[in-house]
Amino acid sequence: MPINSVFLRNERWFHFGSDPAFGFGSDYSTGPRHTTEFEIIQATVSVHTAISAVQATTLGPVGAAIGIMKFGDADFGPSPADWPAQIFGKTGSFTTATQVTRGEMNVATHFHVWS
Repeated sequence: MPINSVFLRNERWFHFGSDPAFGFGSDYSTGPRHTTEFEIIQATVSVHTAISAVQATTLGPVGAAIGIMKFGDADFGPSPADWPAQIFGKTGSFTTATQVTRGEMNVATHFHVWS
């Protein structure tokens, strides 16, 4: 089965908490801070997510996650603990989600479309 296309996306996300010096944010967050929806032709797809770096701030404990929140009809929900890091199957859509609390992270999403 040959690969028809490859996609790679690198992103940096940050969250500094509710320190008045920053003037925004909240102490802690639950669920996704950012989601990206991918709509593609119905195909066999291999999706991979990864964190390459996490850096805490001085404002408290750090938390960071990236994963696949939805894959076709499968919905893994808002909890980062339930997001798989990679998945393979036939679909026309999927959603990746990221979350970072009191820090910053570099993440990547990579997928192949197979024929």
